[in-house]
Amino acid sequence: MRQLLRRSLARALWTLAALTSLPMPAWADESGVVTATVTAAAPCVLLTGTEIGYGVLPFSRDSEVAGATGAGPTTVENCSGGTQFLFVKGTDATSINSSATWALADPGGSTSNPCSVGPNKYFSGLLFGGSPVQSLTTADQPALAGYGTYEYEMTMPCVGSDGAGETFQMAVVFTAAF
Repeated sequence: MRQLLRRSLARALWTLAALTSLPMPAWADESGVVTATVTAAAPCVLLTGTEIGYGVLPFSRDSEVAGATGAGPTTVENCSGGTQFLFVKGTDATSINSSATWALADPGGSTSNPCSVGPNKYFSGLLFGGSPVQSLTTADQPALAGYGTYEYEMTMPCVGSDGAGETFQMAVVFTAAF
């Protein structure tokens, strides 16, 4: 009898051990929640080479355009982790010595000489692979060459413009958007 009891007890313990090692459903509520997270990508542009120095340039004349090309370069990269659009624009030039300004003018493909559009107006553009690809305006426009390495060109305003002997600042602004 003792032996039978031992066997029964051993079987019961073995069965209990086997049952407790199996996955068992938890006592459930009416509903359950699974929490999920996501981080939304943000537009991001990374620029390397963020200063342009054109040096000292003369004013343009009716008979001779003055300017510089090849300044830079700037590498523009997408750092968002997603597909995004790239826009570019220029700014008006302002003197660091006085209140003189030059408006960024769009040559519109009809002229390469700012003397044809009047005083205090200059032209600026982008070069990609050494070739001009886009004239800049003060309005955002798609960067035609997309991401990559850009150089810059600038055409001085016409003789008679403000700011002789002064240093002017202007910017090229790259903007990423979805």
